[in-house]
Amino acid sequence: MVVAPAFDVDSLYEEHALRAKNAPPLSDLCVAVLADSFASRPTLRSIPTRFISRVTALLPTSLPLDVTAPLID
Repeated sequence: MVVAPAFDVDSLYEEHALRAKNAPPLSDLCVAVLADSFASRPTLRSIPTRFISRVTALLPTSLPLDVTAPLID
């Protein structure tokens, strides 16, 4: 008589592997794209207020101050 194991380690591994492959939230991806493209389109006008601080935190310090300074509090 074969007794099935009480704990299935294989399915636990698969569940953790699936969780590890989850993509970041879409809002995080959008914030990163907005920060990356800020040099070519320096505006905060269409960005929701709750994301502005995250976008400005990701801006590269190499951007000209005359472009960024008027837009950032």
